[in-house]
Amino acid sequence: MKDLKDSPRAHVRIGYDGRVFKTYRGRLNEERFHNERKILRFLERQGCDFVPRVLDSDEDELMLVMSNCGQPVETMSPGKMEKLYEQLESYGVRHTDQALRNVTYDARRGRFCIIDFEIASIIDTPTQKAWSTLRWAGKTDVGRFRKRNDDHFLAFTITEEGFQRLPDTGSAEIENGDVVFVVSDGMGGAKAGDLASEMITGRLRELIPNTYQQAANQLYPDHLGALSECLADVHRAVNQIAEKKAHLKGMGATVTVCWFTPENAYFGHVGDTRLYHYGREELTQMTEDHTRAWKDWKAGKMNERQWRAHPRHHILQQAIGAGLPSVTPQLESFQPRLGDWYLLCSDGLIGGLWDKHIRAGLAEGAAGVDPEKVTNDFLTKSRTEDGRDNISLATIAVS
Repeated sequence: MKDLKDSPRAHVRIGYDGRVFKTYRGRLNEERFHNERKILRFLERQGCDFVPRVLDSDEDELMLVMSNCGQPVETMSPGKMEKLYEQLESYGVRHTDQALRNVTYDARRGRFCIIDFEIASIIDTPTQKAWSTLRWAGKTDVGRFRKRNDDHFLAFTITEEGFQRLPDTGSAEIENGDVVFVVSDGMGGAKAGDLASEMITGRLRELIPNTYQQAANQLYPDHLGALSECLADVHRAVNQIAEKKAHLKGMGATVTVCWFTPENAYFGHVGDTRLYHYGREELTQMTEDHTRAWKDWKAGKMNERQWRAHPRHHILQQAIGAGLPSVTPQLESFQPRLGDWYLLCSDGLIGGLWDKHIRAGLAEGAAGVDPEKVTNDFLTKSRTEDGRDNISLATIAVS
């Protein structure tokens, strides 16, 4: 570990895996420990994504283990800093020490973040009409040229009765149970792709009921930790099976899991399946393609047309299995809002749809078109314009 800060108030270290370890010292150390943990957990439930996330805590040692929010910022204009702290207050928290020393820059997310919530406070914020229902439509299609479909789409709910598979098109009241959507793009010979996808969904079916029960018991379950554990476990399992059976060599999958709960929502992601958000007339790709070409595109080194023509734009740096020694999923929380739309899809859909087409289609949904029509329109256009790969997708409306 490397020391970041060693003062009478706190000892802060960073591990080789990037996690931050903060031990509280001195006057009111217990109060500061409990307050920062409470505030960060509150912000996670609110979907605030520019603050640390609590990964673990030790009450005996007064230590928090948190996610890394990047490097300290040396300069920032007063106006920009004021807007950043105002944005924090829109999530219901006021930072008592609104200084530059508590601002960092996270290069991975490409944004400024706020840290150190020892003496921050939860404030009253204007209440918004809460969402209560998810409406969705999912499809999976072999495409125009492939003989076998290695994509997989699954929708399911977890209630007090346990796991229940949901229809590909439907609606659900979020108060009745968590709702989970999964798109996985299998790869490898024989039925290897199908097997990898099935293993992922099987592990989710085991882990998610545990977190649901914790929430029902008024605890604060670690949803992102459960997703991380699931993806790490299935990564090891896929590789172990592929090593034993020659016809499964190279088996792997990309996956994006989108998990809605009454308080918040979460996603776990590996590869180049995607999750998009459309709200307030803006389209955002929430997931990062784990390819070098995509990173170059997003860094401004090429445009979307050049990315599509790049000969290596499908070469993955991360995947479940595929003989890779380890996997580092993208794990994030977010707060659904009334009127939001989401698109969950495999890379086969993107072959025939540009971002402008996705924006236009989800805008039609926000204007009143039902998810089934939006999904069918996306699928038809992608097949017509490309169709060289399997296609799986789901559009999800929050109402």
